[in-house]
Amino acid sequence: MSLWTRISDALAALANGESLSQVFNTLRSAPERSVGFTIAVIALGAKMAKADGQVTRDEVTAFREVFNIAEEDEANAAKVFNMARLDVAGYEEYAARIADMFEGEKGTLCDLMEGLFHIAMADGFYHPGENEFLQQVAGIFGLPDTEFRALRARFVPDAEADPYTVLGVSPDSTMEQIRQVWRAMVRETHPDRMIARGVPEEAIRMAEKRMVDINRAWEEITKERACVMRIACYNVEWFDRLFDDEGQLQRDTRWSGRRDVKRADQAKALGHVFQRIDADAIMVIEAPDDHQHRSGTRALENFAKAYDLRSCKALIGFTNTTQQEIALLYDPTKLTATHDPIGALGDPVPPFNETYQIDLDIDNRADSVRFSKPPLELAIETAAGNNLRMIGAHLKSKAPHGAHNAAEVMRFSIANRRKQLAQAVWLRARVEEHLDAGEALMVLGDLNDGPGLDEYENLFGRSSVEIILGEIGCPCLYDPHAARALARKIGGEPTTSRFFLKKDNRYLQALLDYIMVSDDLRYKAETWRIWHPFDDPECWEDLKLRDALLTASDHFPVTLDLDF
Repeated sequence: MSLWTRISDALAALANGESLSQVFNTLRSAPERSVGFTIAVIALGAKMAKADGQVTRDEVTAFREVFNIAEEDEANAAKVFNMARLDVAGYEEYAARIADMFEGEKGTLCDLMEGLFHIAMADGFYHPGENEFLQQVAGIFGLPDTEFRALRARFVPDAEADPYTVLGVSPDSTMEQIRQVWRAMVRETHPDRMIARGVPEEAIRMAEKRMVDINRAWEEITKERACVMRIACYNVEWFDRLFDDEGQLQRDTRWSGRRDVKRADQAKALGHVFQRIDADAIMVIEAPDDHQHRSGTRALENFAKAYDLRSCKALIGFTNTTQQEIALLYDPTKLTATHDPIGALGDPVPPFNETYQIDLDIDNRADSVRFSKPPLELAIETAAGNNLRMIGAHLKSKAPHGAHNAAEVMRFSIANRRKQLAQAVWLRARVEEHLDAGEALMVLGDLNDGPGLDEYENLFGRSSVEIILGEIGCPCLYDPHAARALARKIGGEPTTSRFFLKKDNRYLQALLDYIMVSDDLRYKAETWRIWHPFDDPECWEDLKLRDALLTASDHFPVTLDLDF
């Protein structure tokens, strides 16, 4: 049975002489809500058509812009229109009954208002009488004035059509707040959501204009706020396995380095994640291998090209022998990046590809420490002329390979942890050089350690994270997730990784990835975000993104939005 036949049946059920407005009392159940919605739009549209003193052919045919009406159903649509137009009951009574029918359902009432704006603008003019009518109806529906102005801005050429009004947000809102509103509006515009609210399938064409309007508003705001820069840190598990020796992306059915994930699936998932985080610069941890016969930068730039990423320029500093490089993938129109290692051989704080002398075991003898993955030191200049230092790091505490018993496991583990903490001390010494020089600094990466991660933290007194952040009373770096984990007394802490423990047949989650900043950058920071598939509401609600995050890597991206 078509929508219009069901409407005809609803009208036939009215008692002789009964007002059309009474029909809304019988259309509250889910199957008939679409009938009620359609009658509501047509009936209020008919009342509004009289608001400018005339009923034109344009306004009558405007219903075709809201509903798909077959030729054989035109008579039923016209019957509703004429009954409402001739009904002595005022539009206020209609609006009140409709508001009662959709009580507490703001989305449906906004959908209805949108249909009325379509009809109001059908003749190309927005009359004062129509504006008063629509504003009164919106008030009866209980919609705030900001909602009404947002709708009017999308439909009326002479209205104040600034993008903030279209999205219903304040110009003082942060980018993350605006992004959340925009994403929510996109979700609510999905046809399935609209049908669930009672909008008939015949009226779904309204969603097309709405999607265009809200996306245009979002694009205008992002262009206007080009000074807001997004920096990301992302550890991609076995990224190298997705490329051949020529740096070509291998999207085939062979297994990747990820557990139970084919190369094509991991590549596709990574492409989607990189597109969604849409960062100006991404510090890629475990980037593709770079040596005499393979180019990690070429592999990353080919990946960016394959998925049309604007961050398409890659930079690698000191290479290593682990097949896991540290690289920056960035948008060359937004910033320039230069590998700029600090220090010289023989300095107390040498370059990160050299050897650092430190007494590891308190025997009054210096031990030599080297990075298996030398941190990537960068000089960054934004397109707006802002300068900062950036250090990408991947600290590593090796597993106790070769241990034959519990005692050896403990001894090897302690020795490995000493080396990792020594690397953190080395990195912290470099941090202090930058902070003492008054330079804006960002340290980001996978530190493979964190507050309360394991029993060795208690043995040594503090974690690598605390060493790099700095002690109270000294110039410190800041990361809100680290601060939250350090201050926790009860409850969960943020996590950036998820590993499957085969022996225990369960997953372990941990906070391993950080974006630490100096005080001057901290006060430019708008939003830190962990793109966690379960803990971040937007990631959880977006099934495609959620699945991509779980398929792409055992770590999740961390982003920071900076307002320069």
